[in-house]
Formats: sequence, C-alpha cells, structure tokens
Amino acid sequence: MDDVGRQQYLDFVACRSFRNTLICKNDVILKREPTDEIVKNFFVASPFQPFMDSPDKPPSQISGKFVGPSGESIEINQSLTAAALTVLSRIWRRALSLDELLRDAQELLGKKGEAVSADDTKLVAGNLLGMYQLGLIEFHRYRAAFNTAIPEFPRITPLARWQLANEYRSLTTAIGLSFELSDDLTRLLLILLDGTHDRAALIGEIQKRVQVPDEMRPEFENQLPGIVDFKLARLAECGMLTE
Repeated sequence: MDDVGRQQYLDFVACRSFRNTLICKNDVILKREPTDEIVKNFFVASPFQPFMDSPDKPPSQISGKFVGPSGESIEINQSLTAAALTVLSRIWRRALSLDELLRDAQELLGKKGEAVSADDTKLVAGNLLGMYQLGLIEFHRYRAAFNTAIPEFPRITPLARWQLANEYRSLTTAIGLSFELSDDLTRLLLILLDGTHDRAALIGEIQKRVQVPDEMRPEFENQLPGIVDFKLARLAECGMLTE
C-alpha cells in the first residue's frame, strides 16, 4: 500500500474528519520513520505521574508504574527513563531538552555530575520517541516562557491581557491552552494581575470592588484568600502567568 492509501485508512481508523497535510517541495527528502536522533531537537513534557511517589523511596526503586491524566498507565523498567519521567512529572507543563532531562534524571538517581553514556542516551531517546508516537508525552519545538510558581507580583501574559481588554470569552495561555472566563471574579482577578499587586493587594482590591450583601460580607472576606490562592495556582498550572 502506498503512503496516500495508508494515510486514508488511518483517517478512517482515527475518525479524522479533517486532514492536516504538510506539503513539501520535490527536493525535500522525507523521513517518514523518525529515529531517536530527532529527540534532541525537541523539548519534552509529560503529564504522567508515578503511581507510588514517595520522597523516601530509594533511587534504585524509581522504575515502576506511571499514570496519565485519563487513567492510562505505562510500566517503565529502565531506571534512567523512569527517572526522566519522574523529573517531568514534577514540573508538568514545563518542558526540558534531552540534555537537561538526562542531567536531572542522573541527579535523581544519585549520580549528579556523571556523564550519560551514548548507549543510555540512545535508549532513553528511543523510549521517549516511542511514548510520543503513542500520544503519551509531548514534544515541543520551543519552550514557552511562563511561571509555574506564583511570583510575588503575578502578571498574565501580554496576549492574555490584550484578549482580556478586547472582551474575549476565553484566553490563550502560553502553552496553547484555552482558559475559559467562567465568572466575574476570575475576570476581575485577571485584570488585577498586571505585575503591580501582591497577594494582599489582590485580596484588598477584590474586597473593595466586589459588591455582596452586608450579611454575606464576613463569609465572603473569610473565604476570599483561599479562592485567590486556588485561582492563582490554576493560572500558574495552565501557563497564564508570565516570567
């Protein structure tokens, strides 16, 4: 079967109603079967979390089961690959280059500063490529600039601020997610995230601007710090806060 026919059958199997095709010039040599060499050209991210993630677990026991966001699981029996996935699980939404990932994985295994052999690099890269082809991890050509930690004076990305000013109903995060503006409090918080308000100032401004019945005011002010903390954590997680 030729490539066109194979792709058409894959469209039926995957229920793709709209085909995305990359058209290349005749002089471009296509490599339809990627090799582990290409992994070094990407930044890697993974949502998978260790099934039993204990800070007291000895480094030699890092290998094991990882669970994805939809409940899917994978079993990793190679320690360096498992350590790499563990590293990515702790910084989910952020991505690392292969060199950075191998360095941090070595440190997690108690081998800080030790060079990774060419064979181990090839093995890990091949495992990552296989997981990517199965749709389990992400490869990115660039590393988005955003804060997963909440800075003292948080601010949203310039694009999100522009969309907010133009009354968009959803905002685009630094990692390409769509953030829905579900309520007026969220919109107000986003407006205030201009880099000039710390947590206390954010809470104070919201208290002044939000109108609630007098009998509900004490409960509202009591719950507001927790609400603000929750929303800030959510914004940081989805790549809405800029560095």
